[in-house]
Amino acid sequence: MSDLKNTPVIAVTGNIDASQMGEMLARDVALGDIQLPGFPPVVLRVQQLLTDERADVHDIVQVISSDPALAMLILRMANASALNTSGVQVKDLRAAVQRIGTRMVRAAALGLVVQMLRSAEEMRGLRDRLGAVWRRGISVGALAKAVGERTGLAAPDAGLLSGLLHVVGRLYVLARMRGMPHLLDQDGVPEKLMDRWADTVTGVMLLKWEVPREFCDAIERFQQHGVPAPKQPAGLAEVLSCAHLLADLLPPSRSDYLDQMQLAQVCQQHEVLFDRTKLTREGCSDAIHTALAEVQQLRALLGA
Repeated sequence: MSDLKNTPVIAVTGNIDASQMGEMLARDVALGDIQLPGFPPVVLRVQQLLTDERADVHDIVQVISSDPALAMLILRMANASALNTSGVQVKDLRAAVQRIGTRMVRAAALGLVVQMLRSAEEMRGLRDRLGAVWRRGISVGALAKAVGERTGLAAPDAGLLSGLLHVVGRLYVLARMRGMPHLLDQDGVPEKLMDRWADTVTGVMLLKWEVPREFCDAIERFQQHGVPAPKQPAGLAEVLSCAHLLADLLPPSRSDYLDQMQLAQVCQQHEVLFDRTKLTREGCSDAIHTALAEVQQLRALLGA
């Protein structure tokens, strides 16, 4: 009896509310009723067009042009040095879409969704946390882009998009907590809920958005934290895994020091993975420095 009397009320309430949140998320998954709040219809239409074999560039441009914010973002991406190796500026939307390709159109659409999510008044108390999750996705994406370039195991734009997509479940779980804001003040509770539900939610969201199978499979393999059988060739999943590990070492800015001792430890601890990707310690260091040169620009473009 004394134990119950001395139990902090907030702890009991927190456990109950965390359990209720888990039940809500379980229902969302079971019903497939998962979408980020404020998801603009134009983005869903773009996602559908990108998977429609009958759609051409004209169709995609026509839909994008109906939303000035998305059109402007795609133009900015097409002219950003991180994505424009030619240095030649484009001024019309059709040329911009042709330059960046459908994968980066998906990335732009997702960036717009996250910007709208974070700017919503009801998300005021969650903005910092949502921003941190999104910045992590961009960092992993920038590193996956660099790792893909160095290893030849994934196209750079596929690496970048996979990094962005792999955090969408965490964004959803956080956004769902707006109905129970006191959970955010309880140490470790939001992180536990995200760790428990984010992977499952991500899978449902990617299917709902009709994301190509290569990304769904790669992100699922990454989430399983397993090393594929030696006969299975390394690919996008391994690129994403490498990027995820290297993101923990990414210095805050280009002028900051990369801890080579930590890098050596990571490479040693995950030797099997890095051997499979043929990514040396020097290659890892180069990938980090390449990502550093681009990550701030990508964050500015994608609303982080």
